[in-house]
Amino acid sequence: MTQQNRLITYIIIVAVVSAIAWFGSPNNTFTPRGVLLPASEQKYAAISPDDVIISANLGITGIHVGTINIEAYTTNNSQQTMLSAEHYAAELAAQHGANHVIITMAAINPNAKILVLRAKALRTNKT
Repeated sequence: MTQQNRLITYIIIVAVVSAIAWFGSPNNTFTPRGVLLPASEQKYAAISPDDVIISANLGITGIHVGTINIEAYTTNNSQQTMLSAEHYAAELAAQHGANHVIITMAAINPNAKILVLRAKALRTNKT
């Protein structure tokens, strides 16, 4: 085998291994997952997630519908993960008839790359 044939063979092997590594690696998209734990057996009609207000104001009063617990894997873009978790909290609250979400705790563990969001879902009088 000549040196030129050997070089072409090495280039082909490197190209095939690179293609396998590129196309064989997983392309995971991680979305927030969570649950709303009801505060009582009272059921409310579902509303649109667009009608849910998200805030950090603990002074808001209303009927406590439930507690929201959400966790999400986060990479370098923690702001996008936080927005996704907040949107998911609004969806959970809307499914249970709550029109206000008060975020009580949101933290990112940089070592584990996990976002944890805790919130209260309330049904308030619209002002």
